[in-house]
Amino acid sequence: MPIISLDGINGTGKSTVANILKQRSDWIFVPEFVTTEIGAFLIGETNAKPHFITQCEVAQSLLFLSEYAERMDALHRDNLRDANIRVVERGWLSKYSYQVCVLERVLPPAQARQLVADILRVIPQPDAAILMRVSQDEMTHRLQTRDFAVTDDFLSFITRADELMLEAVAGGYPAQIIDTTQRTPTEIADIIIPYIASFKDDKN
Repeated sequence: MPIISLDGINGTGKSTVANILKQRSDWIFVPEFVTTEIGAFLIGETNAKPHFITQCEVAQSLLFLSEYAERMDALHRDNLRDANIRVVERGWLSKYSYQVCVLERVLPPAQARQLVADILRVIPQPDAAILMRVSQDEMTHRLQTRDFAVTDDFLSFITRADELMLEAVAGGYPAQIIDTTQRTPTEIADIIIPYIASFKDDKN
C-alpha cells in the first residue's frame, strides 16, 4: 500500500491536520521520530533547539538522515505485512530540504544538494507527499502563540527550506501543494483525503 508524507516548514499545520485525518480514516500514522535510540535523542534535542543540534553540521545531518533511514526501512518492511495506507510526518521533501540547509553552511549549495540527494537515493521513500505551505506572517503568528522563538536565523533557515521543497516538486517530485494560510484544518483535510485515497485506488 502507498506511503504518503506530510511535509512543510514549521507552522504549516501538519500535526493539527494529521489529528483530523486520524479521526476520519483508518490509515496508519507514523511520527517524525520513532522510539529508536537516535529517535529518542532527536525528539529531546529538537524540542530544545530545533535545527541547531550540534556545532558540526555534517554530524547533525548524518544524525537526522540515519534516523530517517531506520524509520523508512522499518516502514517499508511493515508495509509488506498489511494493506493499509501509511502517512508519515516529514518524508523525503523535508529531509532533503532541511539537511541541505544545514550543509550549505559548510559546503557550496550544489555540493550540499548532491550529497543529501545521494544519501536519500539509497533510503526507501514515500510514494508521494502533501506539501503544506504558509505565509511567513501567518507562520510567525502560529509559532508565537506556541511560545516558539522566531528569530532572524530561524526565518532564514526555513525560508530556504521551503524554497528547496518547491524546487524539488517543480523538478518532478510527486506532491500535492496546499497553501494553509487561509484554510482551516478541516478544509485542508478535505483536500488531502481524496488525494491520498487515489493512491490506494491506483494500487488496487
